[in-house]
Amino acid sequence: MTPTNIKGQLQQLANELGGGELFVADENRQYRPTEHGRAVLERARRVLAEVDALARLSSPVCRIAFLPQHAHIVASARRYLRDASSDVTLELHVLEEHHRSRAGFEANVVTPLQHGAFDIVVGLPPRGHKQTLRQQFLYSSRLEARVPVNRAGDHIELTELVEKHSLLVPPAHTRSRVLLDGEIRQHVDPELIDRRYTVHLEAYGTKVLVTFADIGEGTVVVPSDISYPFKNGSSFGGAGSADCAWVPVTQDDEPLTHDVVVTTQKSSHRSDTVSQVVAALGETAASMALGATARGHACEVTELLRQTDAVPIKRSRPS
Repeated sequence: MTPTNIKGQLQQLANELGGGELFVADENRQYRPTEHGRAVLERARRVLAEVDALARLSSPVCRIAFLPQHAHIVASARRYLRDASSDVTLELHVLEEHHRSRAGFEANVVTPLQHGAFDIVVGLPPRGHKQTLRQQFLYSSRLEARVPVNRAGDHIELTELVEKHSLLVPPAHTRSRVLLDGEIRQHVDPELIDRRYTVHLEAYGTKVLVTFADIGEGTVVVPSDISYPFKNGSSFGGAGSADCAWVPVTQDDEPLTHDVVVTTQKSSHRSDTVSQVVAALGETAASMALGATARGHACEVTELLRQTDAVPIKRSRPS
């Protein structure tokens, strides 16, 4: 489809919705939604979620949505239910990597959950919605750095990470990256940040980050639930995993953490099924060494991270 065709279809859609402009071109000729366009998009998401929920109104199937890093928890919970001879039928919905951002999660995951398109969501704690949604804590995930085992201590402090390591990290606006950048801003000398803070590569895929770490391109920093399958002896550990250790990133000897929760509707006609699945998720999460035993410098309490999304630190080394 050509740009002209796309522009024509957008104009046709705008005309059908009352004539207000949905998009505007910026100085780089990139189209961005107007305030009216964002309002239309938000309303459209709610309508689609309602339609989806209506289509499954009489279904006994429990639909669970989860981020890719929570696959091992959901798979273990499914096996737990199967071994317990449960009659629960689960429909799995794997979320996209960009849903790891606060804005993406709220718009594309929490809204469908509120309207019944999902029954259970594993991931970020939603903001607000206390009247309609229920949260259950699963665990605190901590930021971990992958370092050579012969140089690994029991942790690595933020200042040392900034001063001595080129970083391989998830993209800006993922929650772990917002946590990392926010804590660096708050606790590391600005002059040191300006001189030494280097992001060598950003990628959602941890396999990509680990691959470049294995050829000496930098140090991977990801949450512990993402590093879990990449540790020595785990499913994605690989040949180089025995030579590396994943150690917590700390500030004043405390880990940098964020909470992972299970969120459900407070009122659902599948409540019995949902309760069984939530209990299974809790049992399996408790049996895994996924993160911190204490919240430490937690994403939910760090001053800069009380904002919708902290602005990431911009300093990357060319590839």
